[in-house]
Amino acid sequence: MSIPSIHLLPFQPESFLARMSSVEGLSRRLRGATGRRAEHSPERRPREEVLRLLATVEAPAQTRRFVADILGAWGVAADVRDDVVLVVSELVSEAARYPLAVHVEVRLTRRAGRIELAVSDLCPEPPSCADARPGTASLVRAVLDGCSEHWDWSLSAPAGRTVRASIAC
Repeated sequence: MSIPSIHLLPFQPESFLARMSSVEGLSRRLRGATGRRAEHSPERRPREEVLRLLATVEAPAQTRRFVADILGAWGVAADVRDDVVLVVSELVSEAARYPLAVHVEVRLTRRAGRIELAVSDLCPEPPSCADARPGTASLVRAVLDGCSEHWDWSLSAPAGRTVRASIAC
């Protein structure tokens, strides 16, 4: 497994893409599209990027830009990028709403055929998407159900909570 890159904002997408280009080559061969999602040649090893940022009102927009840039550099199809950006934006928005949140961590991993993402914060309570009772509609849950193949969440004291999702690519 490769060692993940960790990025702390302020983030300069141009310098990151240049570094990615020189370090990893960024050469991708598209095998062809099947249905809604394009298939890419399988990776030999997972790729992983981590973003840690302050839990502020700007966090969702910063995360959207970061995720879109990373997925673009990885050669992920535009429709898949849109789904991942939507999911991560909703999860970071929820994390940033927690009053005592200091930071949010976003972890993106590309494995053969899927993008895995995890959003962690310091909130000690279950996320709104965890409540499946009738009449407790959650936008985050609707987005997770609509865009991901699988998602789950966990609490870990004293670290807080993590919501994970897997999206086909």
